[in-house]
This record gives sequence, structure tokens and C-alpha cells, in this order.
Amino acid sequence: MNPQSIRMIKDRLDFVELVGRYVHLRPAGERWVAPCPFHHETKPSFHVNPGQGFYYCFGCQASGDIIDFYARINGLDFKQAVVQLARETGVELDFGPMDPREKKNLEDRQIFLRMYAQSAEHFQRNLESNRGENSRRYLRERRVNAEMLAEFGIGWSRPDWHGLEGFLRSRGYAKEQAVTCGLLVQNEQGRIYDRFRDRIMFPIHDLAGRIVAFGGRAIDSSEPKYINTSETPIYTKGEHLYGLHQARRAVVRDKRALLTEGYLDVVALHQFGFAQAVGVLGTALTHSQVKRLSGFCSRVDLVFDGDQAGLKAAVRAAEMLLARGAQCAVVTLPEGEDVDSLLHGQGPDVLRTMISQARDGLDFCLQTIQGYSPREVVDWAGRFLGAVETEALRAFYLPRVASGLGMSELELRRIRRKPDAPSPEPSPAVKDPVRTLTAKERQLLAFAVCCPQWREQLACGGIAGVLENDWAKAFWEKLSGLGQNQDPSGFSAEEKRFFFQVLAHDSASTGREDAAAWEEVRAFLDKHQLRNRQKKMLQALRQAQNQGDERSVSELLKAYQDLAREA
Repeated sequence: MNPQSIRMIKDRLDFVELVGRYVHLRPAGERWVAPCPFHHETKPSFHVNPGQGFYYCFGCQASGDIIDFYARINGLDFKQAVVQLARETGVELDFGPMDPREKKNLEDRQIFLRMYAQSAEHFQRNLESNRGENSRRYLRERRVNAEMLAEFGIGWSRPDWHGLEGFLRSRGYAKEQAVTCGLLVQNEQGRIYDRFRDRIMFPIHDLAGRIVAFGGRAIDSSEPKYINTSETPIYTKGEHLYGLHQARRAVVRDKRALLTEGYLDVVALHQFGFAQAVGVLGTALTHSQVKRLSGFCSRVDLVFDGDQAGLKAAVRAAEMLLARGAQCAVVTLPEGEDVDSLLHGQGPDVLRTMISQARDGLDFCLQTIQGYSPREVVDWAGRFLGAVETEALRAFYLPRVASGLGMSELELRRIRRKPDAPSPEPSPAVKDPVRTLTAKERQLLAFAVCCPQWREQLACGGIAGVLENDWAKAFWEKLSGLGQNQDPSGFSAEEKRFFFQVLAHDSASTGREDAAAWEEVRAFLDKHQLRNRQKKMLQALRQAQNQGDERSVSELLKAYQDLAREA
């Protein structure tokens, strides 16, 4: 991609505003700080430096520029993030030379996103049409108001087998494209037809607000209750949460989320003022969903049905959140009630009271599994403690789990170790190239990163001859190519990480301090060059002696003595 286009995108974006869409930032001098959205924490170790154009987390070392942040928070690769941000900022992209397959994937992705956006509009028009009266009546009976219909983009798919297919064809899309992105289905006989027929349609958004999938709820009770979009090039099952796009700002603001089941439960919660509500999509809660949600908040309240299936789902969700270190509480609804019926039947204050009296997540798990068989209890304890992310967190939970199950801590440790189970093969360690640098190489490169105004002098001073590590040489070559620019867009992931890590640790320095640091570096480079000259002179002296060239020996000895006096 053209570096100039990337620079224009960055110049048109406000770093603090963009990060603030996902994280609750507060000012701290020239920087802005917050708890990191990429790992669970309560202290603000995540720093944004808009002046220098980078972010850095002192906890998990996540770092990068504004495009890197947007890519990581939205689960995109760098090029996908550039394409989206270019559209947002109105920058025309020049992709330049590009692998044809990669270019096609990017183009297909944009086509699929447009297909989903236009399909959502089509479903909304269906709902508003004369034929949509039955589906509108259903939504009225569920007491979904017009504001929520608009906010969540709820629509209706007609019962026709080829309704959406015809619409997409009229917009110029091929049937094969619609099959690939999951809007149409092709059976074993090759027949192509609409995936969603006569269903209330719930668009599923990614964090950037783009529609990437649909959930379809049947109106006819004889049909399967829900059908969801299958895995596609723009949608990975188990990564998204329903309503997180709409709830994100409230979740970040309150550092708290409500997690429930079902599309209409989420809609009802938002309708009654619970703006932090999000929902599990079709399947059980996944580790990816937990990681994504806990990055935005420190507490998650689970609001699940009170039947056996709901209790089981709540235990599983609670243990996953607790294993990650999130604060978790559980609200169990009365048998026969769901969130939607409770809110409409008894009002939001009843639910607020239930949330305020919610049981601690770990206590809920320990109490619920009392009804399990002994083997199930042991399996649960081993699975939960084995899943806890850190030893410190495990040490925190161990006494409570032991007490709750009436077991000793020693017994629990034995369960977690499972000595009779075969040990998995250790994965090969990935070597961090930065760790192979000498202290002096790291110091010189750090100075070069933090003081771009001295890079030309560093080059003239012979820094390339000082660096022996291959990674250090490659890094310096790229860095010197920037001139005084501080935009490492063309660097590798490891190089970017080192670049931003150094900037983040560099305290705000005055020009005098930079000049003093340069004098120290210059003295080292001069000394290194002098040693190199002495070394070469000694080699020439030995060669002259071997050849019996007395005149050259005399001249070289004098020159060597002069160099020694300089040193």
C-alpha cells in the first residue's frame, strides 16, 4: 500500500477519539491512560501518546500506531484495517503491486460486507411492507418498540425460497458470492435458495458497526427456533457478542456488562435502560467472547434462565470469566421467566434489585455443583483450576474452592495436576530477537528511536559498524531510512513492538538532555572507530614486518603511536 495514503489516514484520524470509542481514557499529562482492552486488569497500564502517535501497555506490552490499534481491537489484519479507515476518512487507496490472491480476498471481503448491509436494509423493508404484518404483530406481542427496531436494525425475511436471491441479483451480485458469504445455501443437488425464510432477522455487528452475520428467529413454532449465519470469510463463530456494538460505550463507561441469552432478551434490556447488555450468540460462551468482553470491563453480571439448562450455562460462563480474572456475579431468574417476560411483566426495578443482590460467581458455581455427582464435582474443580490464567489467581481461588467443596488444598492440587494423564509435548519457544541484543546495541537503537534528529549523525558516526546482531542491523537500516520520521508502518511486528516499547519507556526529555545523551553516544562511536583504525593499523604493521618493509614499519609505528595518544 502507498505509504502516503497511510500517512493521510493517520493525519485525518484523532487518536484519542478513536481509542475512546473502545476504552474509557483519562488524561495524564501529555498521555491518556486506561485499563488495557487487550488483557484483564483494573489499573491503567494502557497509555496513548497522541503527540507521538502510538499506544503501549506496560502490562501485556501491546503496542502500535492508530491503525495497529484499530486492527487489533476489531480482529482485523493491517490491510483490512487500512481499507476500513480509508473509507471512514475519505482517503483513496493505491494498493500498488500486490499478490493477486490477497487483493481478491480484500475485494471479496468488501463485497460481502456490502451484501450484508444491503440485505439488512432489504429485511427491514420487508418488515415494513404489507406482507410483513404477521411479523410486526409478533414483535408487538413481544412489545419491541420502534426505537429498538431501528437501533438493532431488526427485519423480516419473507417465506419465499428465492426472495433474497432475487434481490441480490438485482443489485448485481452473483449467486456464488451469496453462497460463499452465507446468505444463500446450495444443497447436494446444486440447488441454491435463501438460508433465511419467514424469520425475524437480527443483524450481528462487529465492533466497527459493520453487519457480518444474521440470526433468524422463526415465527412458526414448527420450525427450528433459530438459524444463524454459518462460518464465512467475514464471520467467525464464537468471536462476536450480540449487541456489543450498541452496548460498548456503556460497558466501557460503567466498566460493567450484563450478559444474557437470546436476541430478544438483549433488545428488551436495552429498551428498559440496561444499555450494557450483550448476548451469547446461539452457542455456549467461548473463550474468545470472554476475552473480548473482559477487555472492556472489570465486572460481568450473568442473567440466565433459572431452568437446568440456564444454570448449567451460567456455571460454565462464570468459570470462564473467573478463570480470566474478571469479577463475576450471577442472577438466576425464577423458573418459567426469561429476561423479556420479567421486564415486561414486573418492570425494570425488579431486575435492578435482583442484579444488586446477585450471587458472587464463584460462590454460585460451588453451590450449584453440590447437586452434581462426585465425579462431576472433581472434574469441575480440575477443569476450573486448570483453566485459571495465572498462578497468583489460582492461589487466590484455591482456598475458596477447597472450603466450598469440603476438600483440602493438597487434594485439589493433585486433581489439577492429573498425574496419570499424558503430558502434552511442549511447544517450541519462540525466540524474541530483542533479547539477543547486547546492552550497548539496545542502548544505541533506543537512542536512535527516541532522538530522530540525531540519526544522520549516527550514520556518519559509524553506528552500522558497531551493530553486530543481524536483527539490530536490519532494524537500523529501516530506522535510518525513515530520516526524522517516526512512522514505522513498514516495520515487522517485532520491530514495531521494540520501537513503541522504547518510546513508551522514554521519559519526556528536554533538548539539553538529548544533546547530552548524543555527546555520550558520539564519544562511544568515536572510540569504537578509533579502535577499528588501531586494529587495521596493527594488521598492516604485521604485514609490513612479514614482508621486511622497514620504511613502512617505521611510518606505521609512528602513526599507531599518534592514534594511541588520541585514545
